[in-house]
Amino acid sequence: MHVHSPSLALQATPARVGGVRLLGAGVRELRASHWQLSEQFRELGMATLIDIELQDTEAAPALQLSLPTVLAEHWTPGHDTSRLCTTLGLDTRHPDDLCREIILSLLAGPQTQTFPSLGEWMSALRARIHIVRAARDTVVGHAPGAARPSSQDWIHLDQGDSALRPGRPLIAALQAATQPAPDAPPCALSGLRASEHVLLLGMAEEARRQHPALYLRQVRQAERRLLHGDEFRRTWLRRLGQAERPLPARWAVPGDRLWFRNPHAASAAVPGHDGLWSIYLGNGLYSDFRRRGQPQSLTERCIEIHHWRHGLWRDAAGQPQVHEGEVTRRSRHTWDDPRCAQQVLTAMLSLQSADDDAGGCIDPGREFPRWLCPGSCDIPEL
Repeated sequence: MHVHSPSLALQATPARVGGVRLLGAGVRELRASHWQLSEQFRELGMATLIDIELQDTEAAPALQLSLPTVLAEHWTPGHDTSRLCTTLGLDTRHPDDLCREIILSLLAGPQTQTFPSLGEWMSALRARIHIVRAARDTVVGHAPGAARPSSQDWIHLDQGDSALRPGRPLIAALQAATQPAPDAPPCALSGLRASEHVLLLGMAEEARRQHPALYLRQVRQAERRLLHGDEFRRTWLRRLGQAERPLPARWAVPGDRLWFRNPHAASAAVPGHDGLWSIYLGNGLYSDFRRRGQPQSLTERCIEIHHWRHGLWRDAAGQPQVHEGEVTRRSRHTWDDPRCAQQVLTAMLSLQSADDDAGGCIDPGREFPRWLCPGSCDIPEL
């Protein structure tokens, strides 16, 4: 398919809905950024597939990056990025193909994402690649045999918190806590903490390269205490999409974090079964931190969470448990019955609700790192 070459004509038009918007100090800087972007896309074999337009918006000049409508509708109908790799023959085990999928997914987004500079655009791509690589190799455990993260790297504090032991390397310590050797037991971490470790690891790898002062701040904070939960989110992450303006269920960018909620209140009360935290790996797959090397598609994830309610039972002490074998059996049965599978998906692919036993499991938003570059980094002082 032939697509016209990008244009650099200055346009007095409003920014398009969706796609990516790059800011700069002025038109001269943006023209230099345009040339560098063109070179990046040419090296990836994408130069004729992406429109780059220098726009004179009401706020300030900016570069608008977008997919031609005909390509966007064919490759990502309804903003569905789950089949990009299949459609384009991408193998995201290779860094260049993973980078291509990240770029195309960002451009296919339903809401415009604005980057303060070309440097932040390049940094965000690298950070997402680091996050995906780490998430692929991450596995954690909840069973009695699961080990605590090494005391050689970590000081274990009250209420399950940890601090990096002074002098220990942050990146290597995070890798050791989340990426055990094939013959070693996984460390005992919740899915939430595993996702936080993966995101912090990806950001630390990029900061060490791009912003050493930020990396030092990350190390110093880890030596005091690893941030967790809402504090982690407020400090390190930005979020796109919310309940009032949700994102499409099948749109995600490799490196995004999502929360798949269990909408069934009784089974959600079982520890570890209120939902699943995941990193989108690309190629339609989401990380499963419970099982080494076994990511799940959106359909697989929804069907499994739906059947947690059917594995519910009580042990001798009267405590609720979920029988994973029964969940697996029922999930396979659902897969073999297309009508039943569609019924489950119809319910589970709806948006999350704050009410118990209501809504589906789909997160209305996506979370990803804040800006990491010197001069535009928006991570608060630690």
